[in-house]
Amino acid sequence: MWNLSFQIENAQAAKEQRAIMQRIRDICDTLIPPDFQRRGLINALESLCYNFWQRTKTSGTGIECSVTAEEGINLDLLNIDKQLQCYRIVQECLTNIEKHSGAGGACVRIAKHSGGLNSILISVSDNGKGFSPPDKISVHALRAQGHFGLWDIFERAAFINAELNIESGASDGTVITLLIPLENERTGL
Repeated sequence: MWNLSFQIENAQAAKEQRAIMQRIRDICDTLIPPDFQRRGLINALESLCYNFWQRTKTSGTGIECSVTAEEGINLDLLNIDKQLQCYRIVQECLTNIEKHSGAGGACVRIAKHSGGLNSILISVSDNGKGFSPPDKISVHALRAQGHFGLWDIFERAAFINAELNIESGASDGTVITLLIPLENERTGL
């Protein structure tokens, strides 16, 4: 009898160990997407948006999400650290859209900045209910108020020396724009 009980406990422990290992793999995939360097930022964002849409469809909110990249844009001009920070910013924007916006759709747009600067523009927009975005001064209070997502977006943008702008209003949806300079990067957009 003791031997059977021991085998059942071992089987249960092995099952729990497999579940824990899968959770760890999922967390690692979330931290750094698989093959991020090989596939590039645009493909990683496409996968992120597709998975976001599938997850929200399963949960009942069904937020369609698409990626539009300007033809011929070369994001390899951004070093891998900047690309990963951009990915994380978009990821957090999508999380906020899912949690707070009530949107039916979202879009990630990637383009060359048309203002004559050597930079890349990434925007994340939704058609949700909108909100009153923080100004540049009050953003520092976000963390203390428990708004870690918005605070994180601002911190990551500052880390890569990017300009972050949030446009939103009641029933107007939200557009978060990230302007990433290519200073000290390879040139030749």
